[in-house]
Amino acid sequence: MSRLNNKFRDILVSIQKKSFEYYFYLAILVILFLSYMAIGFFATRIFDNGNIVRDANFGFNQLKLWRFREVAFVSFIFLLLLIFFRRIKKRIMLFFEYLEKKPWRVGLFIAICAITMTAIFLIFSTNFINKDGRSFQRKFDRDVPALGAHVTHDEMWELYFHSRFWFYTNQYFGWDVRFSYRVISSFMGGVFIYALLKYAHQRFNERWFAQALLICSGGYMQLFFGDVENYTITAVLIFIYFWFSDNYIQKKNSLIAPTVILSIALVFHLLSGFFLPSLMYLYILAIRRRQFRSLISGFILSVMIISLNLVFFSYQGLPIDNLWTYSHASGDGGRYDQYLVSPGIEYYSQIINLLFLLMPAFILTIPLIVFKRIKFSEVNIFLLISTAGALLLTLGWKAQLGVYNDWNLFAITALPISLLVWNNFHSILDANLKSEIALIAGFVFSFHSLSWVISNHLIGR
Repeated sequence: MSRLNNKFRDILVSIQKKSFEYYFYLAILVILFLSYMAIGFFATRIFDNGNIVRDANFGFNQLKLWRFREVAFVSFIFLLLLIFFRRIKKRIMLFFEYLEKKPWRVGLFIAICAITMTAIFLIFSTNFINKDGRSFQRKFDRDVPALGAHVTHDEMWELYFHSRFWFYTNQYFGWDVRFSYRVISSFMGGVFIYALLKYAHQRFNERWFAQALLICSGGYMQLFFGDVENYTITAVLIFIYFWFSDNYIQKKNSLIAPTVILSIALVFHLLSGFFLPSLMYLYILAIRRRQFRSLISGFILSVMIISLNLVFFSYQGLPIDNLWTYSHASGDGGRYDQYLVSPGIEYYSQIINLLFLLMPAFILTIPLIVFKRIKFSEVNIFLLISTAGALLLTLGWKAQLGVYNDWNLFAITALPISLLVWNNFHSILDANLKSEIALIAGFVFSFHSLSWVISNHLIGR
C-alpha cells in the first residue's frame, strides 16, 4: 500500500512540476483530437444531418473510414509505443551516436530512408484525381505527337518534364499518363525526404531525425503519394531553396545558391513567385553584409535563367506573347477578377479546413506567439516573410476547381509554416514540453494526415 501511495505521490509531483505552457499545448492537442473524433467519427451517429456536418469540415473528418474499435486500438498501440520508446530511449540515442561516428553511416541511413519512402509513396499512391489530372491524358495525346510536349507558361518545366517522361515510358513500357505522374511524384517524394533529412541533420542536434518526422506530420505529404498534378518537383525545389537560404543566413553558402534555386523553381511553376519577397529579404541581408558581388551575380544569373527558358520554350510551341494572353500570372490578359478571391465566409471556412488538413501544426503558432517563443532572428524573419507570401497565395488566389479539389495548389504553403513552427518548437528549453508535447503532437497530426492518405488510396477499391 505504501508503494502505491509513493507512486501516486510521484505522479502528483510530476504534474505539479509541469508548466502552464505545457498544459496550454496539451489542451490544444486534446481539443484537436476530440474534434477529429467528433466530426470524423461521431457526427453521423449524433446529428440527423451528420453527413453534411462531416463533409463540410474536411479538415477534421478523415477518421470517417475508421470504426471505433480501430481508433481505440490505434490509440492503445500509441500508448504502448510511447511506453516502449521511453524504455529504449537510451538505445535509440546510442544508435544515432553510432551513426554520427562515421559520416558515411549517416549518409547511408538517409539514403535508405529516402529509397524506402519512395517505395511507400508509390505503393500507397492516391486514387483521388482532380479535373486537371484527369485531363492530362487528352492534352498529352494531342500535343506531344504534334509539338513534342504539352507546356504552358504557368508550369513550363513541370509540364515539359512530365509530358516527355510519359512519351518515353509509354513508348517503351506502355505506361499511361496517370502512372507516369505517380512514378515521378513518388520519386520526388524520395528526393524530398533525402533533402529534409540532410537539412535536419545539419540544422538540429541529436534529435534531428525526430524533428524531420514532425515536419512530415502534415497532410501536405499527400503531394508525394503519387499525386497526378504539377506541383511535386516545384515543392522539392522550394524546400531546397529554404534549406540553402537558411545556409546563407548562417553564412554557410553564397547568396547565389538560393537565388538560382528559386529562379529554377519559377520556370518549373510560377507559384514560386510568391516566395520572391523572402528572396528580397536575403538581398537586404546581402546589402547589410556588403556582399555586392554575390548580389549582382545572383541577380544576373536569375535573369539569364528565366530569359533563356522563355526563349527555349518559344521554340517548343509556346510563344512569349502567350505569357500575357494565356497565363494565370497575367490573368489571361489582365482579367484578374476570375482568379482573385471574392471574400466570403463560406469560402474562407473551407480555406481554414484546408489549413488544418494540410498543416495542422499551424495551430501551434498560437502558443508559440503567446509564450514569445518566436524570436525576431534572421531565420525567423525569413520564414515569416515566406509564410506571408504562401498565405497570400492561399488566401488571395481563387481555387478554380473548388478548395478541396485544388488542395495541391496550396500544399506548398505547408513548407514555410512547418519549418517556422518546428524550428521554434525545437528551441524551447523545457525538456518535458519539447519531448512529450512534440510526441503527442506528432501522433495527433500524423494520425489524421495518414488517415487522409489511406482514404485517398482506397478510393474506388
